[in-house]
Amino acid sequence: MEKNLKQYIELDYSKKLSAKDTIKRDNKKKRSIRTVSIFTKVKKNKIIFINFTGSFECNVKAIANKLIEMKAPVDLVWASNWYTNIADNNFPKEIRVLDRNTYDFFKELSSAKIIIDNSINMAELLYKKKRNQILIETWHGSLGIKKFGRQANNDEKWHKNADKEAKQTNYIISNSDFEDDIYRSTFWKKTKILKYGHARNDVFFRKEFDKDLKTKICKKYDIPEQNKLCLYAPTFRDNGDIDLCKLDFKKLADSLSKRFGGKWTILFRYHDATRRQFWDSSISYPENIVNVSDYPDIYELASIIDAGITDYSSWICEYLLRKKPGFLYVPDYKYYVNTERPLLLDIDEFPFSHSLSEEELNEKILEYNEDDYISKCSAFINKCGSIDDGYAAERICKKIIELLKIGGKK
Repeated sequence: MEKNLKQYIELDYSKKLSAKDTIKRDNKKKRSIRTVSIFTKVKKNKIIFINFTGSFECNVKAIANKLIEMKAPVDLVWASNWYTNIADNNFPKEIRVLDRNTYDFFKELSSAKIIIDNSINMAELLYKKKRNQILIETWHGSLGIKKFGRQANNDEKWHKNADKEAKQTNYIISNSDFEDDIYRSTFWKKTKILKYGHARNDVFFRKEFDKDLKTKICKKYDIPEQNKLCLYAPTFRDNGDIDLCKLDFKKLADSLSKRFGGKWTILFRYHDATRRQFWDSSISYPENIVNVSDYPDIYELASIIDAGITDYSSWICEYLLRKKPGFLYVPDYKYYVNTERPLLLDIDEFPFSHSLSEEELNEKILEYNEDDYISKCSAFINKCGSIDDGYAAERICKKIIELLKIGGKK
């Protein structure tokens, strides 16, 4: 029986099938997963973490690390992807890592008391949680720029999976009134919201700058540690276009140096969807730019940089909690908001200056007014009702321990 179940679960997705055969394959896999689930008992202290990249990052990483720090008596399992580089991710020894598309993974998933997801992975994995399992949704954005959901894309399969995920979600984590409204207006209309803050944003509230983290990152990419760092991390395009990756980075570094002083290195990071598509891209980079796309945790990068640039990616709306310089470079603005994703707010309502050309971007950097920018960041945070304060992971983990009915030490 186990051999047959393993055969139907561990499928070769590289084979192209007709729509009819794909449905048959998925139904067979779904039945096999359900069988595994029925014959697997839930363990009261087991927690499994799932995010859409499989890398050790995002809210799920911060929660896992805090549970380890608290010495909570829990069994921790992480769902990786086939392309996850285990060595680069530096998983703690307290976490067992398994490929999510294996029979063994679904055994672990079926026995977890708490499942922590940062997207709609449960639905996409064709897994339906049991009544005595608890699903906590952390999502992977907060004070974002672009909309998601039915008003933002036409992918009906994604919408159906989001509905399935929402129906079985027990709790969803929020960091603001702004995000509460997003959840209620999209898929989690009735899910219990825990307004605890986002664990991944705790990194922005360290009392002292993390010199050790900067040292580690600079050493990994052979960057002089005295250099100032700017992260350029645009989001993906549905058509796979990477034109935004072709900035004049030398001129950008010169503008940053003129306005803020020092020698600058630009950290360039592909969005995960683009990175997998263009991993072997022939783009050549000048001396002052380093491709950090293989660094799993963008929030660690954002916690050590001196300036940040994106187009519509939500990371910059959390990075602004540091009130460090941030800029939007949006040369395809009209096309993007009318064709790909509408924005949550008018672009002028965000605290960042926005530029429609490289020339304008460099001008906005040279014109940057620190007092004005910090004032706008504070007003934006207050308007959104953000409660992030550096203790989100602690609040979330205390709730997890309460749900598990186990003890833990701070």
